[in-house]
Amino acid sequence: MQFHRHSSFWSLAAAIMVFAVLIMPAESLGWTARARPFPARNIDIVTPASLQRDAALALALGDLLDAMAAVGVRGRVVADDQLDSLSPYSVLVGDERNRWIAGFVKEGVLDPLSVGDEGYVIRSVRWRMAPLLVVSGRGELGSVYGLFNLVERLKLDPGTLFGSLNVVAEPKINLRLVSSPTPPGVTYPTPEDALRWGYNAVAVEPWTRLPLYDGVAPGILDPARFPGERAWVEASRERARKQIEAAKRLHLKVFAMGDVVSFPSSTLAVFKDEVAADDDPGRYCAAKPKTMQLLEGALDEVLRDFPGIDIIMVRTGENYADGPISGNTPLDGKCAANRELLPAGRLRLVLDAVRHQVVEVHGKTYVHRAWNLQVGGLHSDPDTLASVVEGIPPQERFILSFKHTETDFWRYNAVNPNIGRGKIGQMVEYQVAREFEGKGAFPNYMGEIFASGGQEVQPAGGVKYAYDRGVRAAWVWAKGGGWDGPELKAGIWLDANQYAISHLLWNPDLSPTTLALQWASLRFGKTAAPKIAWLLLKSDNAVLKGFYVEPYARGSGPWAPNLLWNRDDIIRGGDAATELYRASTAKEDFALALGERKEALRIADSMIEDFKAAMPAIADADLAQAAWSSLQYERSLLEVFDTYLTGLFQYYRWRDGGKANDAARRAAVSSLRDWETAWHSYNVDIPLLPGVASLYRDAGMSQAVLEALKDLQK
Repeated sequence: MQFHRHSSFWSLAAAIMVFAVLIMPAESLGWTARARPFPARNIDIVTPASLQRDAALALALGDLLDAMAAVGVRGRVVADDQLDSLSPYSVLVGDERNRWIAGFVKEGVLDPLSVGDEGYVIRSVRWRMAPLLVVSGRGELGSVYGLFNLVERLKLDPGTLFGSLNVVAEPKINLRLVSSPTPPGVTYPTPEDALRWGYNAVAVEPWTRLPLYDGVAPGILDPARFPGERAWVEASRERARKQIEAAKRLHLKVFAMGDVVSFPSSTLAVFKDEVAADDDPGRYCAAKPKTMQLLEGALDEVLRDFPGIDIIMVRTGENYADGPISGNTPLDGKCAANRELLPAGRLRLVLDAVRHQVVEVHGKTYVHRAWNLQVGGLHSDPDTLASVVEGIPPQERFILSFKHTETDFWRYNAVNPNIGRGKIGQMVEYQVAREFEGKGAFPNYMGEIFASGGQEVQPAGGVKYAYDRGVRAAWVWAKGGGWDGPELKAGIWLDANQYAISHLLWNPDLSPTTLALQWASLRFGKTAAPKIAWLLLKSDNAVLKGFYVEPYARGSGPWAPNLLWNRDDIIRGGDAATELYRASTAKEDFALALGERKEALRIADSMIEDFKAAMPAIADADLAQAAWSSLQYERSLLEVFDTYLTGLFQYYRWRDGGKANDAARRAAVSSLRDWETAWHSYNVDIPLLPGVASLYRDAGMSQAVLEALKDLQK
């Protein structure tokens, strides 16, 4: 069987050979060190006395101690000023605030740090014949990232502490945000996990939830007139304080996002025509002076009251209600005094107002999300981009953010043409839980797409593509996107995607195949890893073949190449299937469309066989069961998709042929009857499996099948 990436087998085979070499010391030492004893069973971890209370360092040291204990080595954390000498295999941590590291640099045993901010070295050295390991980093976070890297290496190879290491690393992407964009107020992952994964920024409460407007417009949240709304904002402010404190303890930057234009709903009642659109009193007009005054006042208050916020993010392409906060995009609403303002002019009003407050007044960073829902907008139209930012000088603290795809996170979507254009700094957004592809309910490994883009489109893009064009900031959507399920009970496969993208942000040249193999070893064990990695490398093709109809996708343009016939956990009815069929009526297209889901099923079956082969080597029974359940879930869902679309496509062909094509009629009836069985099994059998995600839901599918069967049997 061939897959869309014909080099996958050979790249995996090569990676397995390299991996085997990497783990040879582990095999010879053994996880229990029976074959050859470790040179030391007790190791000192020596840290600067000045950093003994540092929370980030404590987190990393705790992980290192746990990893050492797992391989039978006892670690002891000791301050540098408490030792007169060093025992063999001691691990020295920190920069030159550690007196031992400072002395080694002075003596020439260790070179001065040559890495940039947040970079680190892990280096084996000898001092007075004693072998030592140095983990030395730049800035507050460098040594912490180095320790987490050492933890990962130790888990992959228990002999790491006693081998020879010479690692030099620093992140290629300087600003690395990880968060969940929806629903509002969700703060995932924890700051601790964000730090473990190598990120340096997290999100807190949306900034639009935080202003009280007491200074600029006290009537908006008057406690006597609007007590419920004010209490809601006060609660948001208290959560934000705790979130900011948790992030700052770990030296992480803090983002606060928000839609513009958004205010408490009472704003329209208080200011009426001063802020409302002329054609709709329920919408704000961004072009009115009072609207911009309130926007700037809100930002000024937030940044004064919450100085721990480092970065304000603004979205103008969509706007959703959030408790008592509501609004609309700047392009909505007519204003008599500013009718001449074109869409680009409306956006520029917002950019200038926010930039003034955030960058110029408060010295913070402003990230403007270019995302929009129309063709020819700021997000992916180079001319609109040039028009909106014309005359804005490059500023270190002003960044434009784009999804890595031309439109949304679909397959059959070329790289965003605005990436790397112009002189304004850029951020690129990546989605771990693909909202149009199951959201992690089953394997859908994004490693190759994150690295180099989907090979079904050109240009494909990827982290390396963005980096080579000057992008130095990234936002990874850890969860979120869309509004419905599937809801996960186990995030196993999202973890694989997170592992891939977080490593690629540090080094875009890493092999996604090797990353899959390493992750599989860390999560499932080194013996099971090759089969799990092979399963992962197939998984995105099963989704491509199962969730998209290629003849439609290739002719649809960049928006909705799946026609949204499935989105989140919804399966749409015959209206969507009819349009997919109309794009596939040519003989070769019809065969291709029918064959895709059968190919997806074959890939799913081969993934199941891979997992069966790996299962005896997986020590964690709960993990194995959850992964197995997810594969059964996917296989059952793909069978629903196959029988549904095949049955309707054959039905439409029979109907279009004047109901004279008996072969099409028989094929339609057979497939639709098979759909009844598949849909019943999916709804009855799959929920019984431990750890499975919530199910996809019918949004017209059953009705379409019933109507087709009724017509077919007349």
